[in-house]
Amino acid sequence: MPNSFSFDINEQWEDNLLRLKDHLVQQDSECTEILYQALDTLITDEPNARRNFNELILTALDALAEAEIQRDQP
Repeated sequence: MPNSFSFDINEQWEDNLLRLKDHLVQQDSECTEILYQALDTLITDEPNARRNFNELILTALDALAEAEIQRDQP
């Protein structure tokens, strides 16, 4: 598949994340920015990390959608 991405187990985690970011930016730069801004929240030992990550993503996507609605209004 031309738009697929695979992690390379021979690379460091950080290198894989950089390659993933480069790949995702080509697909949707705004959503990639949102993902990477919230990623540090997910990579913690905090018990609520997943919930906090999801809330950050939802808030950012809502703001992005609202900005698009505002842009489209006369």
